[in-house]
Amino acid sequence: MGRPRDRASEGGRSRRRRILSSGWLLDTNVVSELSKGVRADRSVVRWIDQADQSKVYLSVVTVGEITKGIGLAEARGLDMTLQRNSLRELLQAFGPRILPFGLDAAFAWGRLLQGLRGNREAERLLAVDAQIAAIAETASLTVCSRNLHDFARLGVTDVYDPFAAR
Repeated sequence: MGRPRDRASEGGRSRRRRILSSGWLLDTNVVSELSKGVRADRSVVRWIDQADQSKVYLSVVTVGEITKGIGLAEARGLDMTLQRNSLRELLQAFGPRILPFGLDAAFAWGRLLQGLRGNREAERLLAVDAQIAAIAETASLTVCSRNLHDFARLGVTDVYDPFAAR
């Protein structure tokens, strides 16, 4: 994927160590924000517009979360035609940049949850974030998320908050 990028001095949360990444894995909250169109947070839109799109990825976990949200809204009687069409467009746009949760990610996920020392409640709350972090780790990607706290609870430090980039 080319040369890793040094992002230590870019906007968002400051870091004490230099983080090298070969790209970005969007958390569901970033994808959801971008789906708001003109109502989307300007910092996130500016960041995604400046990012090298060939290095921006989704995970199957995010696709699943979006699908779940659409289904739940439809079960409440909401018309989610626009959201279903947007998901279809998203899948076409990302195509091969939608990453699976494979065996390497499963091992990484188990290690991340192990760091919670058997705290079942935390494991349940952080299971999805841990899957996203594991996919990012195995692909040498930086997680892009507003949810810094939960990733920090998992011991994940390679996280960038595009909402905080000003």
